[in-house]
Amino acid sequence: MLDVEFLLDPPSSFDRPLIYRYRSGYLRTPLKKVMHALAEQEHCVLVQCAAVELPSFCAGGSLFPSVALCDLPAPSNGRSNPDDILALQALSTEGAKTAILFVEEGHALLKHPEWLIAKQASLVVEEPVITAPTVAPVLEYLVRQSEFVRNRDLMNQDEFRSYFDELIAERDSMELPDFAQEFDRTVLLHVDPKTGRFLGCGAIRKQQVNPNRIVQPLRGLVERRDPLQLSDLLRGLAVRFPSGRTGREVADELAKHAQTLFKPGVDRQFRLRNRAGRRGLSALPGYDTSKTNVWLWAAIVLAFTPRLFRIELQEAGRRPVADLSLVTVDQMGREFLRRIAQEDEGDPLSGLWPELEEVILGARKEDEKEITVQGKLEQLLKLQMEPRSPNEPRWIGSLRMILADDRAAAAVRLNNSPAETAKRPELPRHCNPRTFADVIGQQATVEGLRRRLQHNDSTPLILYGPEGVGKRTLARLYAKGLLCDGVSSGNPRPCGRCESCLQFEAREVLDYIEFDAGAPHAADYVRKNLLKNLQYASFSRHRPVLVSNPDKSPRLVDMCLKTLETHSELTRFIFTVSDIRAMSDTGKSRCDVYRLSRLDNESAKNLGKRFLEPCISTDERAIDLLVAEANGVPRRLLELSAAISSSNATTIGQVRRILGLDWVADAISLCRSLLSPPKVEEGTPQLPPAWHRREAVGRVRLIFAEIHCVHENGKARRSAFLHLAGDPINELALALRDRAIETGVSFRDLWAAISQLWAADNHDFWSAWWKARALLR
Repeated sequence: MLDVEFLLDPPSSFDRPLIYRYRSGYLRTPLKKVMHALAEQEHCVLVQCAAVELPSFCAGGSLFPSVALCDLPAPSNGRSNPDDILALQALSTEGAKTAILFVEEGHALLKHPEWLIAKQASLVVEEPVITAPTVAPVLEYLVRQSEFVRNRDLMNQDEFRSYFDELIAERDSMELPDFAQEFDRTVLLHVDPKTGRFLGCGAIRKQQVNPNRIVQPLRGLVERRDPLQLSDLLRGLAVRFPSGRTGREVADELAKHAQTLFKPGVDRQFRLRNRAGRRGLSALPGYDTSKTNVWLWAAIVLAFTPRLFRIELQEAGRRPVADLSLVTVDQMGREFLRRIAQEDEGDPLSGLWPELEEVILGARKEDEKEITVQGKLEQLLKLQMEPRSPNEPRWIGSLRMILADDRAAAAVRLNNSPAETAKRPELPRHCNPRTFADVIGQQATVEGLRRRLQHNDSTPLILYGPEGVGKRTLARLYAKGLLCDGVSSGNPRPCGRCESCLQFEAREVLDYIEFDAGAPHAADYVRKNLLKNLQYASFSRHRPVLVSNPDKSPRLVDMCLKTLETHSELTRFIFTVSDIRAMSDTGKSRCDVYRLSRLDNESAKNLGKRFLEPCISTDERAIDLLVAEANGVPRRLLELSAAISSSNATTIGQVRRILGLDWVADAISLCRSLLSPPKVEEGTPQLPPAWHRREAVGRVRLIFAEIHCVHENGKARRSAFLHLAGDPINELALALRDRAIETGVSFRDLWAAISQLWAADNHDFWSAWWKARALLR
């Protein structure tokens, strides 16, 4: 069965084990959602487990009704792990509980004799290669699921189906992600958003190039917030570049037209619309919101510029039409509409600050005589945002400070995680490991790197794992070991004492190269500088080259690895990557791969104490809170520790305030009032002054989730509720139990009824409050 067929018509229940054999993993997430839904229908929990744990689940070893899901990516060495074979055998064991196995195409397990046995005992779902027989079900799934399709009747249009039939006939076959990208491009450009009719490819070519085809829908999108204008904008961009376009060209075109939104006359149109009832973003008393839409759009255009530039790099050597660029513009438009609609969220640029700062700083470094359109947009935005207005939202003040190059003040003003404003904080000197013996956690990777240094292994190295787990720190330590001279004295490398190590720590070493493959001009740097520099002689035995974010430019990685054919004795490439699936198979096959994971609780605790070492002694409970909030991520642990250190916080109360968890006491007080015995005359409680109603809904929802967790398991789950004085969550659980007895329903039913009132899509706090009080009467 194809995965698209499974998603179009999923089974009503699990009647046997399921194996998903995927190629690109394009539909992994939708499949997991269906698995979750099926498990809930059977009153089970879907539990992700490792291969070594799957036999236990299949044998009924779980303490509660569950369905196990085991995900097996193809191993880098091409050999089957014994645990993987045991997992496969567990599926075909007679009487085994239902389980799910995800196996990547190319896994050696698929050639093992046990595969045929497991295949017969299981439902096998496969990701297709798009050919003539499979194009119809794939098209049907994409039409049904795509957010770009407004008319689900597309499949009944012969011209639409014929277009894709001819496409496959021309190319013989396509991978699912490439086909889905072509589908999105076709819908965006050739389907009328108003009628839903497929217009054919000739419709774009017949239109004349006219700047108004871009300006008018752009104004409609930004000024009127009209989603129907987005399709017209995409069509205008396609007409603008009839012979093909790159991501860079589209980025420049958007930046150029964004500048036209600042022209005189726009203000009056905004005011008229606001008087007619359309409020601008972040409407506050006494604040003029007329320009906010334009400012937000300009900021989003700048933030998306690196993504569009990377499309040009990814498409190098292929036909000039970078289809993904228009899909990215569509995402920009949808992000703009989504963010501008969330007026009470506080920060419509959340998650975009690092990219925005990168573009602004890059524009500031340009030669004044060769300023780019992005640089002009940045200057115009800076000019338009002066002077400061009273009662302006905080995000506008933060944007103004970044434009003025006052990043430290912007970080404080925005009051966000330091990761939002400083992409990669440097470790303080006292925290930076000088040798592998100083590293806390990641011991399997550390031992592997030591062995590579001992055996002088020249194979390129990939360190991958979640953001902030220490990939760059270990990569630099390994590079330092390659340059270390301590081996002559019998010391393990890096020794941290020889001249080379000291120069590396002082950043004075000449034979070490580090760059970001995701930067806008990374490809130019590699072609014009790096590859040429690698031809010259080195002052050291090795020349380490550390490349971060290679997953954002896989072709650039292949370009780097080609140099090993002539410089393998000298050059040592080290790649640090978050999403290893995005790297090319060629690149991965030529490298040794090490996976870094989050720290366990004990390692995280030791690392937190090291980060806080220069400060006065800190409450152990505060350390527990810090470690739980960091969730095993060293970078997050560093950021939170730095905030605690700078504030000289030593008590758990002070640490809660620094970590932004001081809302818990107020939220618990609200829930005490909510669960108190009914009164004849009910008063209306007051929300804390700084709380928005939507924020209050979310916090009450968290409290009720913890009440259920404490009632079922006896302890809190989230870090915010650790070490609270007097065990208030348990008190609330007892109060809810008492109300359940009084009303004659079960605890679970009353908890579910009240929790449902505080659902994520509810933003009316007082409506939920009074409905909950009515349930308790």
